[in-house]
Amino acid sequence: MSATPADDSDRLRRLASSYELRAHLRPYAVDDRIRKCGSVVYTDPQLITVEWEDGSRSARWSGIVLCNRAGCPVCGAARARRFHDQLLRTLGSGGLWQHVILTVPHTPADSWSDVYERLLAGVRGLSHGQAGRIVMRDVQATVRATETTWSVRSGWHVHLHVLWRLPRRLLDEERAVVAAQWAATTGAHLEHGCRFGLTADCDQPDVRQQFAAYLAKLAHEMSGTAKVAHPEHWTLGELYQRATEDEQFVPLVRAYQRETKGRRLYQLDRRAQQLHDSAPEFPARVVVRSWTCPVDRQEYRSLSRRERAGDALALYLPLEAAVRARGDPLDEVEDTVYSLLAARPP
Repeated sequence: MSATPADDSDRLRRLASSYELRAHLRPYAVDDRIRKCGSVVYTDPQLITVEWEDGSRSARWSGIVLCNRAGCPVCGAARARRFHDQLLRTLGSGGLWQHVILTVPHTPADSWSDVYERLLAGVRGLSHGQAGRIVMRDVQATVRATETTWSVRSGWHVHLHVLWRLPRRLLDEERAVVAAQWAATTGAHLEHGCRFGLTADCDQPDVRQQFAAYLAKLAHEMSGTAKVAHPEHWTLGELYQRATEDEQFVPLVRAYQRETKGRRLYQLDRRAQQLHDSAPEFPARVVVRSWTCPVDRQEYRSLSRRERAGDALALYLPLEAAVRARGDPLDEVEDTVYSLLAARPP
């Protein structure tokens, strides 16, 4: 399927939102690694542009120090996108996969870590008893993604999206055993704590895409561009945006950055990793052309200073110029950098 202009515009919109949020939240970051993400140069900066066989383009900065933290609007969204690609390739091995959503009780007084540790305790609990026998016998591989929302009424809502690879569909009574043990271990509501979603054969390409697209929404939520059905539950991106408008939400952003440090929010277990490594790369994306646009170190540092001074998209706009350019993007990138540096300070 070929990419459309609307697809490219949507990707750029998400990227712009991530860069803008990172710029606005820099002063509130919990440590220097997040605060300096994307603003420190370790070698000669370059803007790498790739054109794929479907006509779409992507662009990125190289030679730049990134924080790679889940709590960073740019790096957190990038981590979710990389996990999406890992998942797509893992599901390329085919087989029957079961989607399970796991939640635990929580209150506004609970920290993010309190809720997350409760989830992990529940997962460990599923390795024992009757549920443990079912899981040990039938689950051939596990993929896990952590999703977080926040609300005034209930605080941090941290929950797990889990994919189990199965040799057969679980019986209703087997699902009931697993759900009952989850409820007993975590104190969750019997009907809502452990919910079983779609069970589908991933030999079909459209099914793989459906699962992967669902996980991709986590990347959209990080950048603040996902649509949320419940107005009282905010995605991380929405929480970030509110923190840029009202400082009373800044402590929540800082808490998320601090408490997710070192956490494995996206995970393939050993067996799923083996499936990923042995599967053919999927989808097979072919690079048609690529360009390297060098940017002087001092020019990049000047762009970074403009961003910190209030021009939140100073580091993003050259990327957009490269993606939107026809043919070689070098001239467009150079013109964009020159225009930004020649403009009056914000």
